[in-house]
Amino acid sequence: MPDYPDWTRLFHLVGTDITIPISIEASTVTLPVSIDAATATVGVNIEASTVTLPVSIDAATATVGVNIEATAVTLPVSIDAATVTINVALGSLPFETTAENVLQNPGFEEGDLTGWAAPGAGTVTVQSAQVWKGSYACQLDTDPASWTWVIQLASIPCYPGQRLLVNAALKADADIARSDLTVDFRSAEDESIETVHGTDYGANYDWDPKVATFVVPDGAAFARVGASFLGGAAGGIGYADSFLVVRLLQPALDESLNLNINIVAQEIAALDINIAASAITVNINFTDQSVAVFDAAKWFSRQNAQVFVRGGAICNDNWYVDVASRVVPTGKVYYLCGISLTVNTNAATPESVVAVLWVGAAEVFSIGGYRAASIILDVPLRFNAGTSLFLRLVLWGAGAACYMVGDHWGYDEEA
Repeated sequence: MPDYPDWTRLFHLVGTDITIPISIEASTVTLPVSIDAATATVGVNIEASTVTLPVSIDAATATVGVNIEATAVTLPVSIDAATVTINVALGSLPFETTAENVLQNPGFEEGDLTGWAAPGAGTVTVQSAQVWKGSYACQLDTDPASWTWVIQLASIPCYPGQRLLVNAALKADADIARSDLTVDFRSAEDESIETVHGTDYGANYDWDPKVATFVVPDGAAFARVGASFLGGAAGGIGYADSFLVVRLLQPALDESLNLNINIVAQEIAALDINIAASAITVNINFTDQSVAVFDAAKWFSRQNAQVFVRGGAICNDNWYVDVASRVVPTGKVYYLCGISLTVNTNAATPESVVAVLWVGAAEVFSIGGYRAASIILDVPLRFNAGTSLFLRLVLWGAGAACYMVGDHWGYDEEA
């Protein structure tokens, strides 16, 4: 390779099996790579002050290894593959490899419960009639007023204070009383110490991608992820498919990073991200699932400033109640990240429920559903000190009074 101060090259390759080792030393590098192949392996090692590395791969199996030492990095990656492994090292803190912590059979595509346990009551099977992606999904037939679980046997390493983003597609019929994503936190000896349930998604919904954030508790060294459904008075049926775990690791260095990852795949077992930068933009788009965009450095530096406001009250039919009120404290700015509501009773069946966010005397926005609803905002709403907020919960067509619960959550920053 000639010692050019600025180096630009375009690769567009079509073939059956393609392997590309690339090593570059330059001041500025732009390296667009497009691959259409049955099997693609790309290894890139770059030492440069500025790096732009767009990679597009269409392959049955794709392995991408990237090692970059640079002060400014732009790394958009687009992959369409059945199996994906992405290993990225930036600066002195590399991404952990996905291969060492993958979930086993995350989309039940082996056609059975290989890699999974079903420790609760009820019956857990793998079937092909109701699926979210691929050919198979898990079906959980619950007993009345009993929990039915499906939980991974693979223990994922983690550490106290770390955040785990658990993603899966869920479905529940009208007889389910509660549905959620679940994490079994385990000790260094891999023994269960605490099982944590995520947000209650309620009942009677079609396939829907769900995302829940879990904070690793003290004493935990491993985690096993899964889903759980609570049967109603007559039992009920729930479904789960396409599990994914994203482990968020602590940022450290003081350089900037722009990382865009777009993945289309049948099964992604684990995507571990460790970013060494203070100015961070992370866009992760899993097709038909949520996009996570946030300032990781600022978020982690303000863990103690998180705010969760909950309120509940009995609401008469075709009326409303006001709950979860908050006045932003003096000297603070409140960033609201999401709201939710649920009806905590089986005594009545409402036609619909609505949660309206009020700021002062004005409506900001609303969400609605059958028995529950929630929204997580890509961009938080900003409210200054002294601003008064509350949720107005509206009940329609229940035929009886119901107990309703509303939440809003986010974090405070210094004004």
